[in-house]
Amino acid sequence: MSDAPKKTDVGPSGRKIIYNPDGTVCRSCNTLVDFQFVTGKISKKNPPPTADSVPKKPVPARKLIPGSRSYTQIPPPSPEQIGRSSWTMLHAIAAKYPDQPDVVQKQEIGRFVKLFGKFYPVESQRDQISSYLVKDKLNVESKRQFAGWLNSFHNEINRKLGKEQFDFKFWENRWVNGWD
Repeated sequence: MSDAPKKTDVGPSGRKIIYNPDGTVCRSCNTLVDFQFVTGKISKKNPPPTADSVPKKPVPARKLIPGSRSYTQIPPPSPEQIGRSSWTMLHAIAAKYPDQPDVVQKQEIGRFVKLFGKFYPVESQRDQISSYLVKDKLNVESKRQFAGWLNSFHNEINRKLGKEQFDFKFWENRWVNGWD
């Protein structure tokens, strides 16, 4: 018989719990409620409400896309929405980047970042991405180096926007492991 703790298979949301190869709970792969449950932050007896457990308000018919029961008419995203979503995606990718990537992984993430900049949907910001790639060479030698490069780039943009800088020492809490 094994002394290893039994892994939880399903969280309070009803979804399967996803684990990293090292056996730790994958923060970005699970809902917040499921992650908190598996890490002991909440109990199964009193879990907070999930999106599925909260009654949904009916969407007024005029807001629905014609012929749809659930898709609403929303405008195209603003540059601010695109920016926030882009940073979230990029940091989440960095969080899943290997600690010791092989040559192919380094090449592929390098191409991805360059193409991301080339096709960035906010035209006025495309040049900033390309300029930063020239000014501060992309570092993809390890997860920590890629994450550090990305954090520096994000902070440079935040400086230009008059926003607060993010302290890299908290990067793993924010994007990999979650906060205690």
